Amino acid sequence: LPEVSLHTDGLWRFISADLAMQGVDSPSVLTREFVSLKDHWLDPSLLVSHSCGYPVVADLRERVEVVGSWSTVVDLVDQPGWYRTVIIAREDDSLADDLGAYSRNGLRLCANGPDSLSGWVSLAQFLHEQHGLSDELLSNELSVLITGGHFNSVEAVRSGRADIASIDAWSFWLLSTWRRPAAAGLRVIGHGPAVAVTPLITRLGGPVESLRNALQRAANDEDLKPTLAALGITSFVPHGREAHDPVRLIADRYEPTIGLLRRQSW
Repeated sequence: LPEVSLHTDGLWRFISADLAMQGVDSPSVLTREFVSLKDHWLDPSLLVSHSCGYPVVADLRERVEVVGSWSTVVDLVDQPGWYRTVIIAREDDSLADDLGAYSRNGLRLCANGPDSLSGWVSLAQFLHEQHGLSDELLSNELSVLITGGHFNSVEAVRSGRADIASIDAWSFWLLSTWRRPAAAGLRVIGHGPAVAVTPLITRLGGPVESLRNALQRAANDEDLKPTLAALGITSFVPHGREAHDPVRLIADRYEPTIGLLRRQSW
């Protein structure tokens, strides 16, 4: 969000200076524009970026290094560095409390993309585990709007173009905090599974330990507390890809529903 760019830049200046003191060549400013996320994540010169938990156990597996995760104010899990997706609907939509009725009469879902843990895999898990909706029931008049981003999905639900979306909890917090009108009239009706917070990654062979040192010191720096609070960051948790491996198991378990969502998407 542009609203927090000053805070993000401030956090990066600290991290970049720390890396420099460790002898790691680091740009002074962040790169914010690139052609595609996948190309960006696989850039052989990548120092550090933020990815989704699903790609690191799928397309990016064995192609990037996982540095760790921020812990956030919306984790909802008694384990630092883990959190749950939020499932949202409109406040005035009573059918959101009875998804069975929705699925019989036309359930309009939206997702940021089919490669998303929060928007896609968590949505499949929610439909089954918390509402017991079978693939047969879900196939009745089901449609999935692909929006290209979590903020776009929030707007699709708010404007009535979709009924339900699964949104990265941290993204929803940032939007609700810094751009309140965009999340007005929405409510959380459920949560996805407990998973590791979106991973910080670097290129294969990248300076994992130096990055962990810098991120840890940033999370503990007293002068950065206002910046961290503005971004919703509470701590840094170093871990590798193994912390995200359960995502692969979740995706495999709900593959029939994920496949159904894929066939019904547009």
